[in-house]
Amino acid sequence: MSNCRDPVAIVKSRAWNGHLKAHIEWMEARRDVSAQQLVDDFVAANARWINQEAEELLASLEPDLLWKVIDYGSMQFCRDPKAIIKIRIKDAERGKVRAWKHKGNLLWLLHTFRDILPRACEGGKSGKKGSKFSGRTEPKWRSKEKNGRGSSCGHLSLPLQSCPKDTADEKKGSGDEHQRAVEEGRCLFVVGVPPLWSISQIEDFFHYHGNIESVYLREAELIDQLPATGCHRAQHLLKLQKGTNRRSAYVYFDTPEGATNAALVCDRLEVEHREEKHYLCCSIKHKAGSKTYTRRLSQGLRGEVDFKQAQEEARTVFLSKLPGNTSQDQIQELTENHGVVEAIHILPASNYSTIACFVTMESPGEAAFMIRALNNAEAFGTTINASLAVEKNEKRKKLHPEDEWIQWYPLEIRNFPHWTVVDDIKATISTVGPASQRVRIMHYDPAPSLSVARAYFREEADRDEVLKALAGYEFSPGYALMVMALPRTTGTARGTISHHTPQPQPPTFNNAAMTMNRPMMPMLNIPTRPATPILNIPGAGLRVENTSPLPAAFTLGFLPIG
Repeated sequence: MSNCRDPVAIVKSRAWNGHLKAHIEWMEARRDVSAQQLVDDFVAANARWINQEAEELLASLEPDLLWKVIDYGSMQFCRDPKAIIKIRIKDAERGKVRAWKHKGNLLWLLHTFRDILPRACEGGKSGKKGSKFSGRTEPKWRSKEKNGRGSSCGHLSLPLQSCPKDTADEKKGSGDEHQRAVEEGRCLFVVGVPPLWSISQIEDFFHYHGNIESVYLREAELIDQLPATGCHRAQHLLKLQKGTNRRSAYVYFDTPEGATNAALVCDRLEVEHREEKHYLCCSIKHKAGSKTYTRRLSQGLRGEVDFKQAQEEARTVFLSKLPGNTSQDQIQELTENHGVVEAIHILPASNYSTIACFVTMESPGEAAFMIRALNNAEAFGTTINASLAVEKNEKRKKLHPEDEWIQWYPLEIRNFPHWTVVDDIKATISTVGPASQRVRIMHYDPAPSLSVARAYFREEADRDEVLKALAGYEFSPGYALMVMALPRTTGTARGTISHHTPQPQPPTFNNAAMTMNRPMMPMLNIPTRPATPILNIPGAGLRVENTSPLPAAFTLGFLPIG
């Protein structure tokens, strides 16, 4: 590779020549076989990129035409094999020579040097400072460009003279179309599209929800040109997202209702393609600075994660006490066993020994399971901590300093699903009784009975009224809330709670007139008597006092939590 100005182009050219040589040998070895045998061998050699429709189309061709079509080359990396075969049939019927026999053909150049065409039009590396021609007179091959000959860009544009202009118009038009669809709420952004899906397949998948105007695959690059129709009918393929096996696309509907329906139905939808499972993430694309109008349509997507939204949905996990030399790949490998990881953000190290990071999962359930599995677990030769990410500003900013010394009347709430957020509990409390001044979710857990939240009230009467209303209240289908009043406390600190051990529940009574669970302790309004020790174990350092007129054995069984 000595004296190579563009080694990448040289390697690609040699690889293409080797591919052509192998194909020629493959065809020569099957010159005397039957048409059916030729089709079977071709399908077996291209099994990863050819489907049943393409195979049937090949089997229906005449032997001479079949030989010409297959002689064009393999179907490697073709996303729509049926369409490619139809194009090859048309080319063969028109008598067009195959690309490897006529290397000056535009198709061959575009397909071979699709990644280096922009540099080829600029003369390779000659546009950079300190290049081979810097400070010298203009080379002969470039001087011919003034006459319209000799320039690599001018030579490539000769077969399609209107190509540059049409491409520019197409880009301008597509940008206007995208902006208009975004402003009107008709643009559906889809992540997780199977890598071999074509534009027509995407249209067929989403057309049930409304008429589709067009589909645009992001990061598209020009692969094949259709000479019969010009540049404006170019076939676009999408690059795979880095580190993944999926693509993303914009789907433009005729109406906002169609885009909304598609997002509601297809978001978090599992699709199967060629024995591989893919998960679609759909959202309505809005212009910068505006928010989507439902939480479901604004969930974070790979590559475009909304960290604030993910934190509000309890999908962000905070990992701490990681060794200082832990890499992002190691964290990815550790966390992906518990679900789909959307993003990892490593915080700057405060010291050289440990680091911390935020891990955004695809769903609150996956985050809850990961916290349960990794908290106080052994990893990377040490014990790490995992907890739900909490906004620091909510803990450090004291918008109301008096809240730190107010004597609150707390109410503990359990048995709610792990995808619950604070706003859901606040809305439920406001529905059944007086609104609470503060609500905090202390712990998420896949087991509903271990998920803990606390609501804080200024008045004891308000707390007791909500207690009666929420006891046995069906928060969500299959989730009857368990509530219990806690002793009066100062501030809204987390306190101490065992997250992994089920706590004893207060006694319940079945009332024929009112079918709900009633905790005993809050319903008793009896003056307390002076503290009297009822249990004293000097060796264990344990001393329990009874401040209730109830028997000691009854009180020991239902000590409050926290």
